[in-house]
Amino acid sequence: MNGDITRGLTLANKITVARLLLVPVFAICLVYRRPGLALALFFVAGLADALDGYLARTRHEGTVLGAMLDPMADKLLMFSAYVIMGMNGLIPSWLSIVVISRDILISLGYLSLYIAVGFITPAPTYLGKITTVAQVTAMVCALIAWTMGTSDTRVLLLAYIPAGALTALSGFHYSFFVAGRMLSQRDAGRQTKENHSPAVRG
Repeated sequence: MNGDITRGLTLANKITVARLLLVPVFAICLVYRRPGLALALFFVAGLADALDGYLARTRHEGTVLGAMLDPMADKLLMFSAYVIMGMNGLIPSWLSIVVISRDILISLGYLSLYIAVGFITPAPTYLGKITTVAQVTAMVCALIAWTMGTSDTRVLLLAYIPAGALTALSGFHYSFFVAGRMLSQRDAGRQTKENHSPAVRG
């Protein structure tokens, strides 16, 4: 038991926890209209995300705890950003609704899988990664525009429209394909273990 706990508290996971602690500070900056500081914290969180992933890979310290906390930190940061920016009219309402709805649906799907079959490591997809990049790009553009005091929506739409379209597309993709693939991989793993288990003789 102690070994498992110690292994869960790796350097990468500690950085991930720090990213989680940044989320409320970032949200406070948005609520109290400190766009420059919010933008800086957003970049810090992004760098920390890249760093903890790099450490987990190079130090071979991937853990179940990290697999749970890492996407949680990402989702909470983006969720708070899109909720607060959307409510304050700093990004289009439709974009905020699409991003939030997709994250809620996916989270409910993972929760349903967890209740039904136990923990399954989220399976990243190429489309999901592109969607994340598009969402981050749109948010960075919105924060920069807010910081600089500009409101040229025609330019910002070049970031908003792809982010919204990819978000909707990836939401359908996760709903209809990724969950089924995760269950198939889990069943295949169980079958492999059963095939390699020694026969019990009476």
